[in-house]
Amino acid sequence: MFFKHLYPLLESKIRTRLDDLFSTYQDGIAIPDSFWNDPKYLDKEATIDQAYHSTPEAKEIFNAYNLSACDHCSVRFDETLEEAAQAYSISLEIWQIQLNCKIFNRYT
Repeated sequence: MFFKHLYPLLESKIRTRLDDLFSTYQDGIAIPDSFWNDPKYLDKEATIDQAYHSTPEAKEIFNAYNLSACDHCSVRFDETLEEAAQAYSISLEIWQIQLNCKIFNRYT
């Protein structure tokens, strides 16, 4: 893929944006290192099944993108967030931020 070399930059950008969001909306709470090591943190390689079951609020996020059937889809164990974002014209960065914000709430 042409933009594959940008993936590490995007991951860094997502982390920076999460830091910015949380410092703005969580009264300056820093993201603990344990968050990034948590197996629940969703990167672009996370499967749809992992993302859908990462937090109870994930279902609402999937519904907002009209992806309510993802929990029953036969490819949910193989399809990644990145692949689904491309297939359904969803911003991967925003989707990851939305899902990871819900996961982060467990740490605050």
